[in-house]
Amino acid sequence: MKYRFIILSLCLMLFFLRSYSQNIKFEHYNENGGLSHNSVRHIVQDKHGFLWLGTFSGLNRFDGYEFKSFLSSSEGNNKINNNDITALELDEVSNHLWIGTRKGLTLLELDTYKFTTFLTEKGNPNSLQDEEIRSIYVDKYKRVWVGTKDQGVFLFHFEENRFEKIELTGFNYVKEIFEDSSGNTWVGSYGTASVAKINLDVSGNIKQVTSYKLNIPNSLEVNPYLNFIYEDAKRDIFIGTRKGLYKLNKKLNEFENLYIENNGIRDALGPYFLTVAQAPDGKYWVGTLGGLLVCDQLEDISKGDFKRYYSVLTDQTSLVDNLVSALYFDASGILWIGTEDGLDKYDPFENQFNLNKDISRFIGNQAPRVRGFARTYNDKVMVATRHNGLFISDGDHFIPLYNNQKDIASIYSIDGRIFYCGLWNGKLLAYNYITNKSREIDIGFEKSPVSAFENLGENKLMVGSFGEGAVILDTKSRDGKSSKMALL
Repeated sequence: MKYRFIILSLCLMLFFLRSYSQNIKFEHYNENGGLSHNSVRHIVQDKHGFLWLGTFSGLNRFDGYEFKSFLSSSEGNNKINNNDITALELDEVSNHLWIGTRKGLTLLELDTYKFTTFLTEKGNPNSLQDEEIRSIYVDKYKRVWVGTKDQGVFLFHFEENRFEKIELTGFNYVKEIFEDSSGNTWVGSYGTASVAKINLDVSGNIKQVTSYKLNIPNSLEVNPYLNFIYEDAKRDIFIGTRKGLYKLNKKLNEFENLYIENNGIRDALGPYFLTVAQAPDGKYWVGTLGGLLVCDQLEDISKGDFKRYYSVLTDQTSLVDNLVSALYFDASGILWIGTEDGLDKYDPFENQFNLNKDISRFIGNQAPRVRGFARTYNDKVMVATRHNGLFISDGDHFIPLYNNQKDIASIYSIDGRIFYCGLWNGKLLAYNYITNKSREIDIGFEKSPVSAFENLGENKLMVGSFGEGAVILDTKSRDGKSSKMALL
C-alpha cells in the first residue's frame, strides 16, 4: 500500500518538475577524443546506428564511443579523394553514402566500405563537369541530384554511370537541393538566382520550373547566401539564409522574410539561419550564428517566442560553440549538434529535472519540505509541505492555496475535490478544494504519522501509518468521530 503512494508521488513530482523550462546540458566531443576536425558540418545515421560526420578535414564514423576517421591520407587506394566534406546524403535503400568534397563526388558503399570517386573526365560530356560539390540529394526515383560550385545541377544516373546537366538559368552555385512532400524538387543558390521549384511529371521528367527572388529587408540587395530549404509539418516551405529566415506565402507565391523587429533579439541571434530539425516531440530546433533556438512553430521566431541555448565560457555543460552548422535527431531521439568547435550531444532523457523555487518565495526564501503531490479535478497540481500548508500550480508557477500551520506528512485525493492530508500527529486533515474549508478527523492513531492511502471503493478509504497499521475510513461520514473505522 505504501509503495503505491510512493509511486504516485514520484509520478506527480515528474509532472511538477517537467512543467518548467529545463536547464539542459550538452556533452562535448572534439579532436581530443578522436574526431578528425572540430568543424562538424554534416550528420547522418545509417541503418546500423553509426553516425557519419562530415568535417572540414575528414569523414568520421561514430559509434557513440569511438571515432573512426576516413582521410585522403589513409593507406591504400580505397579511400576518400578529398578531406573537405561539403555534403553528405544517405541512400537508405541501397545503403550508399554519397559524399561531396572540394575534389569530386564520392560514393561509399556501406556494405563493403568501398570508395568510388567521380571526377571530370576530359572529352567525356557524360562525366561530372565540376568537381567541387556543394549539395547532394537522392530523390524518390533514386536519382542522385548533385549541386556544384560553378556549373549548376547535375542528375547522376547510377546504372548508366552518366551525369546529365539540368539547365537552370542563373543557378551556377547550388548550395541546396530538397524534395518536398508533393514531389517537387527545390534548388537553392545565391546572387544571380535564389530558389527554383521544379515540378516533375509522373515519370520524373521536368514539367515546369518556377524561380523566386528573395528580398532583404532594409536593403537593395537580393538573393542572399542560402543555407537550407525545409518543409515543416504544416507543409510550409522555409528558407534559411545569411540574411534571415524566409517563408513561402502560398497565396502570393512569393517568399517573405520573417524579420525580427526586436533589435536586441536580432543582434543576439545574428543574421545566419544555418540548419533546422524537428524533434520527436514536434518542436523545431534551429541552428543560427547565435546558438540554438527551440520553438513550437518556425514562424514564432520572428516574434521572439522561442528558447535559446548558447555557449557560456564559465559553463562547461553549455553549448560548445554558437555557430551551429548541423542538427540531427538519431533513431533514439538524441540530438547531435555540429558546430565550428566540435560535436555536441543533447540527450533529452537525461535532462528531466529542474529546480523550481516558487514556493521558497512565499516562505522567506527557505527550502520547502515537500511531503506529497496530488492532482485536482481541473488538472492542477497540489503540493503539500510539512510546515507551510498547501500550494497549487498556477500556469507555470506555484502559489499558496491553504496555509493552516498543520504539520502535513502526506496527501491523497479520490476525486480531485476532497484532499486528505495525513498529519504527523496521527490525524487526518480533510480539505475541500471547492469551498476552501477543512476539518480534522481523529482516526485513532496516537504516535505515528499518516503516511499512505488506498481507495477501496464504495466510499471506503484505507489509511495507513508506518507504526500503527491501517484503518478504514467512511469518506461519506460528516462527523469525524463517528466515522466507521476498523483497526487492521
